[in-house]
Amino acid sequence: MSNFTGDFERQLLKKYKVVYKSSNFKSLDPIVPSCKKKMYNSLEEARDMIRYIQENRTVRDLNAYQCRSCGMWHLTSKSK
Repeated sequence: MSNFTGDFERQLLKKYKVVYKSSNFKSLDPIVPSCKKKMYNSLEEARDMIRYIQENRTVRDLNAYQCRSCGMWHLTSKSK
Protein backbone atom coordinates (compact mmCIF):
# COMPACT_ATOMS: atom_id res chain seq x y z
CA MET A 1 0.00 0.00 0.00
CA SER A 2 1.52 3.35 -1.02
CA ASN A 3 1.31 6.50 0.98
CA PHE A 4 -0.70 8.67 -1.42
CA THR A 5 -0.27 11.82 0.66
CA GLY A 6 3.51 11.39 0.82
CA ASP A 7 3.75 10.67 -2.92
CA PHE A 8 1.59 13.69 -3.72
CA GLU A 9 3.70 15.96 -1.49
CA ARG A 10 6.91 14.73 -3.15
CA GLN A 11 5.43 15.44 -6.59
CA LEU A 12 4.52 18.96 -5.53
CA LEU A 13 7.98 19.52 -4.11
CA LYS A 14 9.56 18.36 -7.39
CA LYS A 15 7.15 20.38 -9.55
CA TYR A 16 7.57 23.66 -7.70
CA LYS A 17 11.18 23.01 -6.69
CA VAL A 18 10.50 23.70 -3.05
CA VAL A 19 13.56 23.03 -0.99
CA TYR A 20 13.66 22.85 2.76
CA LYS A 21 16.90 24.09 4.25
CA SER A 22 17.88 23.72 7.83
CA SER A 23 18.66 27.05 9.40
CA ASN A 24 22.27 27.66 10.22
CA PHE A 25 22.42 30.37 12.86
CA LYS A 26 26.19 30.72 12.50
CA SER A 27 25.77 32.15 9.01
CA LEU A 28 23.20 34.82 9.97
CA ASP A 29 24.43 38.40 10.03
CA PRO A 30 23.71 40.46 13.13
CA ILE A 31 21.33 43.37 12.87
CA VAL A 32 23.31 46.41 11.80
CA PRO A 33 21.88 49.80 12.76
CA SER A 34 21.47 52.35 10.00
CA CYS A 35 23.46 54.96 11.93
CA LYS A 36 27.07 54.65 13.00
CA LYS A 37 26.84 57.24 15.79
CA LYS A 38 26.38 56.39 19.46
CA MET A 39 22.66 55.92 20.11
CA TYR A 40 20.63 57.00 23.11
CA ASN A 41 17.12 55.75 23.83
CA SER A 42 15.67 59.06 25.00
CA LEU A 43 16.33 62.77 25.09
CA GLU A 44 16.94 62.52 28.84
CA GLU A 45 19.59 59.86 28.36
CA ALA A 46 21.32 61.98 25.70
CA ARG A 47 21.23 65.07 27.93
CA ASP A 48 22.68 63.06 30.83
CA MET A 49 25.59 62.10 28.59
CA ILE A 50 26.07 65.72 27.52
CA ARG A 51 26.28 66.76 31.20
CA TYR A 52 28.75 63.95 31.92
CA ILE A 53 30.96 64.91 28.97
CA GLN A 54 30.92 68.61 29.89
CA GLU A 55 31.89 67.82 33.50
CA ASN A 56 34.78 65.54 32.52
CA ARG A 57 36.18 67.03 29.31
CA THR A 58 36.74 70.32 27.59
CA VAL A 59 34.41 70.30 24.61
CA ARG A 60 32.37 72.60 22.45
CA ASP A 61 28.68 72.94 23.11
CA LEU A 62 26.87 69.67 22.53
CA ASN A 63 23.25 69.19 21.55
CA ALA A 64 21.01 66.15 21.25
CA TYR A 65 18.82 65.47 18.25
CA GLN A 66 16.47 62.72 17.17
CA CYS A 67 17.67 60.94 14.05
CA ARG A 68 15.31 60.73 11.07
CA SER A 69 16.84 57.42 9.96
CA CYS A 70 16.77 55.33 13.12
CA GLY A 71 14.55 57.31 15.49
CA MET A 72 17.15 57.20 18.26
CA TRP A 73 18.92 60.18 19.83
CA HIS A 74 22.47 61.28 18.89
CA LEU A 75 24.82 64.02 20.03
CA THR A 76 26.20 66.77 17.82
CA SER A 77 28.44 69.78 18.26
CA LYS A 78 26.57 71.68 15.56
CA SER A 79 24.22 74.41 16.69
CA LYS A 80 20.49 73.84 16.46
